[in-house]
Amino acid sequence: MGLNGVMLISSILDFQTARFSAANDTPHIAYLPTMAAIAWYHGKVDKSIWNDDQAAFLDEVKRFALDDYAPALLRGSSLGNEKQTVILSALARYTGLSETYIRNAHLRITPSRFEKELLRDQGKTVGRLDARYTGEDFDEAGETYDNDPSGYGIDAAYTAASIDYFTRELAVPIERPFKVLDGSPGRSWNWALNEGQNWPAYTNVAPWIGEAMRENSDYRVFVASGYYDLATPFFATDLTMYRNGIDPKRVTTSYYPAGHMMYVHEPSLMEVTKNMRAFLLNR
Repeated sequence: MGLNGVMLISSILDFQTARFSAANDTPHIAYLPTMAAIAWYHGKVDKSIWNDDQAAFLDEVKRFALDDYAPALLRGSSLGNEKQTVILSALARYTGLSETYIRNAHLRITPSRFEKELLRDQGKTVGRLDARYTGEDFDEAGETYDNDPSGYGIDAAYTAASIDYFTRELAVPIERPFKVLDGSPGRSWNWALNEGQNWPAYTNVAPWIGEAMRENSDYRVFVASGYYDLATPFFATDLTMYRNGIDPKRVTTSYYPAGHMMYVHEPSLMEVTKNMRAFLLNR
């Protein structure tokens, strides 16, 4: 079947952007703007510097991530003390974390640490799927949170709504436990890009979108991302669109002041619905 496009909501196509393994600095670059957006949301950024303009703030962070932060990470231990001081100051200003904490982490903050550290002074953690949500852990001094506040904050509502829809409206019998989120099916997927491939590699299916565009001049892409999503961060998706032979003129990108499921935020639900309809109608 021929397709003229695809709509991507909170997507990940290139897994190099989200695997925090040794010597892979790509995720640190990709996640920084999301961490900055979350720090802004929770009042950990001096907004007056940017005249309370979050868009201008995030534009600056994205430029810094590519033009300053990325080269600094690539230099590793060869980065000079003077340059390290500049990078540390900027990271602290953007993320709301202390320079001491960032220095001790060698300029590399993982999402799990960020989720625990950002509001540690308040005894709170922030969510992974949606960092607008906060929670309290048994141990405020821990390395990571006990559970995702944006998971237990909405799971019950999702479960109740889904079971009601399946059983009452669709008349589908539910005879087993309903799981809102279950990673077990993915463990059975074939993550190799080519049949028989067994050489270590990050899964990246984005080049196939570039190929589809080259072979179909009508092929378009709609991308929707939440600012506060630490599962599939918006700048990681941007970088994926930049780097895989994808025609930027045929990519429609939209951002929402919510998390991974931006539709749990009613204004974002209305906006993403409007944008998807416009994309389908090619307006």
